[in-house]
Amino acid sequence: MKTKAKLVLSILGVLGLTSVALVGFTNYTVKDVIKIPVENKLNYLAVYQSSLPLSQAGDISNGIITMSVGDERVLSVNGYDTVGNPVEVSPVWDINRTDSIEYLMQGSTQFSIKGLKPGTTDIMVKYGGLTIPFKVIVH
Repeated sequence: MKTKAKLVLSILGVLGLTSVALVGFTNYTVKDVIKIPVENKLNYLAVYQSSLPLSQAGDISNGIITMSVGDERVLSVNGYDTVGNPVEVSPVWDINRTDSIEYLMQGSTQFSIKGLKPGTTDIMVKYGGLTIPFKVIVH
């Protein structure tokens, strides 16, 4: 019984403190008072491909880029925080084979590739402890 009473008093005490703390904020709504600033901390990376027809451009959600010999793609990586705000990143691009593609850095967040001959290349984008692996398949 004493434990239940302490629990009820604790809850009432917290509620009382909360209402006392909010009394001084009469010009603000509760939503304004409890708004917490979001840190601009990296939560996820997204890799996009451009230099494509609009219908084919977009993220590499399935982890595979398919292209023909002679095709070119520009890959871009963007970082985002937990609410989707952009976060500046300087990723490392790691390539396992270069016989089927030619690649060229275009700054730390952009990377261009060109299909040279049929084959598969694995690429990983790494930054801040996050890694995005994907394949480039040249037909």
